[in-house]
Amino acid sequence: MAILDRARRASPAPAEASPALLAGLDPWNLRSPYLVPLLLGLVVRMLSAARIPFAAEDAYITFRYAENWAHGLGPVYNAGEPVFGFSSPLWTAWLALGAVVMKDTLLFARVSGVAFDLTALGLAAALLHRERGAVAAWAFALFFAVCPVFAANAILGMETSLFLCLLFATGAALHARLPGAGVLLGLLALVRPEGMIAAVVLGLGASWRGRMIALGMIAGGALALGAYYGSPFPQSMLAKAAVYGTPGPLAGLQWIEGLFPLFVSGRWPATGEGTNLLPFSLVAAPAALLGFATYWRERRAPQASTLVALAGLAVLASYFLLGVPFFFWYAVVPTAGWFFTAAIGLERIAKHRLLYASLALYLVSDSILLHNLFVERVRQEVISFYQSGVALRTLAKPGDSVLLEPLGHIGYQAKLRMIDEVGLVAPDVATSRAAGTGWYADVVRRRSPDWLVVRKGFLDANQAFASGAPPFRDEGDRASVAGAYVAVPYSVPGQPTGMEFYRRRTSGDAAPQPSGAAATIR
Repeated sequence: MAILDRARRASPAPAEASPALLAGLDPWNLRSPYLVPLLLGLVVRMLSAARIPFAAEDAYITFRYAENWAHGLGPVYNAGEPVFGFSSPLWTAWLALGAVVMKDTLLFARVSGVAFDLTALGLAAALLHRERGAVAAWAFALFFAVCPVFAANAILGMETSLFLCLLFATGAALHARLPGAGVLLGLLALVRPEGMIAAVVLGLGASWRGRMIALGMIAGGALALGAYYGSPFPQSMLAKAAVYGTPGPLAGLQWIEGLFPLFVSGRWPATGEGTNLLPFSLVAAPAALLGFATYWRERRAPQASTLVALAGLAVLASYFLLGVPFFFWYAVVPTAGWFFTAAIGLERIAKHRLLYASLALYLVSDSILLHNLFVERVRQEVISFYQSGVALRTLAKPGDSVLLEPLGHIGYQAKLRMIDEVGLVAPDVATSRAAGTGWYADVVRRRSPDWLVVRKGFLDANQAFASGAPPFRDEGDRASVAGAYVAVPYSVPGQPTGMEFYRRRTSGDAAPQPSGAAATIR
């Protein structure tokens, strides 16, 4: 803890905000909150990559878009079907470039994710160091370097690290009053739909010229996306909203579980992230309240670090208020906003070095446990979906169409024409689901897919994996679908996949057997 003592003495006065972000901060000094956290962050991310050899399930949707784009088919999932089924235009374009330059999309995504993540770490530490002092910078930098919410997601192929990098880069540009702040603000708005929320908050600190530049970039991006896809709004966002709905805060409690020292749902947090962060809340929650008090005092002239934190917290608030389902990569930016705020207030409640030592001890030990959760998540996705995609590729013919729910691994490996049950790349499916009960049978009749890929028991249980209306209206509805397809057995050595394949029945197949009791709708 001697580092913290020296850091307090050497810390620049927070109120003396200098336009030169790194002026006098000496990033190569071991006492400064840069070199040690950056090296630690790099090591942790390399270890994560070694233990997790695959990307997250949804990353493979973007990979397929990017590779099709790189191969001259355009930014499409299915050739000839321009559907805006990804969430991040910037990340998809970046991966398309990587598919051309490096060929290995996953490797390019990982190298990029780590680079963006470490850049975000350095910028966040510099912003806190300059505006709030060394203790806040050290606290956030070490948390960011080690916590798997950031470290594991950096190598899982999603756009989260790019989002964070743009968030902190925009804040740094606003602090330094750089002329490029407007460009960064525009890129932030285009990185994901939630990026628009963050950009609006950070835009409060931008010049009018910067705001106009950002608005011009947003308008240009919207026009380009609308011209190509028919709409500037991601179909992925619209489909999820249609299927999962926006049920409100009572359904969004998982977003604040682990942030406050109480059981907000009357039980332990439902997410692994919430469970592991809950003990931190004993210190982080009061520290965050003191951080909010600091923001309130600056409300007439907020510093850049205040706007960065509020941007992340605005994303958190939107998830909570709308009741957005918990997808683990969504948690990256809200978690950053919350603990960035806690870091600002930490020194006012943590005076003794033993408390810092206790927090550091828990951070390290907890990070090992939480990292295992990410490893297990990806392992289960590989067992269930990757192996199924490889099997389907060997069983199906090129050009076959497939109706399925887990789109990522299977769609990326099989390289067939995919019709997903949520409607991410098939807008008509989302429309059918919104119409209510019997949507699955309607899609099968309308699309006549060559293959059905479903989770075990789906055709019998009359319950979709995702929320929403039942797939069949009645037993006749179900029987008409089941009778048009024949089960195709496949196996993965030593592993139960949990997925079933059905091929459209042909004249050479045996006649379907009458439905038994096990096939009764329930």
